[in-house]
Amino acid sequence: MVINALRMMVFSQFGITMIKITLMGSTFGTGASLKYMLVRHVVWHLIKLMRGDWRYWLVSSYGELTDQFSHCFLSSSCSSHQSHVTRLPVGSIASIVISFLVRSLTLELASSLSFVHLRHPYECGGLGWSFWQVENHVTMLTMVWSFWSSMEGGGEAYSREQLLIVSTSAWMLWIIGAGIVLGLGGNRGSFFSSLTARGFLEEMFYNGSDATKCGFGVHPSLIGAKLREDTQRWIDAGWEGWLSEKPDWFTDSFRQKCLTYDFVIPEKEVAGGEKVTGGENGRRRSSIGIIGEEIAKEARRNSFGGGL
Repeated sequence: MVINALRMMVFSQFGITMIKITLMGSTFGTGASLKYMLVRHVVWHLIKLMRGDWRYWLVSSYGELTDQFSHCFLSSSCSSHQSHVTRLPVGSIASIVISFLVRSLTLELASSLSFVHLRHPYECGGLGWSFWQVENHVTMLTMVWSFWSSMEGGGEAYSREQLLIVSTSAWMLWIIGAGIVLGLGGNRGSFFSSLTARGFLEEMFYNGSDATKCGFGVHPSLIGAKLREDTQRWIDAGWEGWLSEKPDWFTDSFRQKCLTYDFVIPEKEVAGGEKVTGGENGRRRSSIGIIGEEIAKEARRNSFGGGL
């Protein structure tokens, strides 16, 4: 039933948006509609900036790619099946452009289609999501009232009664769907939460289990100084026990994340008897990673005739 209610919200919200834009264009012209959309986006981006939550949760200023075939390609030999991590630089300009595009798209999907998943603190946030639902509905009802008041006795493609029935039906369908979701779906508080992405990350770390703590970030900029210190203490205190107990979440991916996010892994056995050693910028890398990088460098020199 909740799934059907969510679908009802999506379709009715799409109808509300179409009614709003159509009536706005008919009443005030296309230019006014474009200005309205521009103002919405300016307000949205300013809110995210003021809350320190604008930059999208990309993986830092660089991406990571587990490249399982680059060594094979560069050395013209497929005898090795080892993989290594290639760090892909994504400059600050690209990060800003991507953040702008994703944040703009998020606003439209949240306000025009009522995708409830976008109430997550990493996206709109609960309170932000709810605000844009109300804004969309108020604007639609205002446009209906304005257009309805200006309609004369005849000549229009539809009557006042038709306009009123269609608009109120779409709105009531959304209200019913939202009522079902809030009543039966649970997590009601998440629709009104003011948590930012950083606040959500801190709450998960300080109130969660080790399995929750291991997901300590999707963007290094979200990790504040205190959270970074506490996370490092948590790693230092638990590493030896994790090596012996091997919990399900203590995977190679988690170990690599520790290195990627500049956390120091204790100088103990990591995997397969390998020891970690110091790396660039204070980062520690396993000897397998160091050997893999040296092989890749040598392959580049042999393949392209220079120290590229």
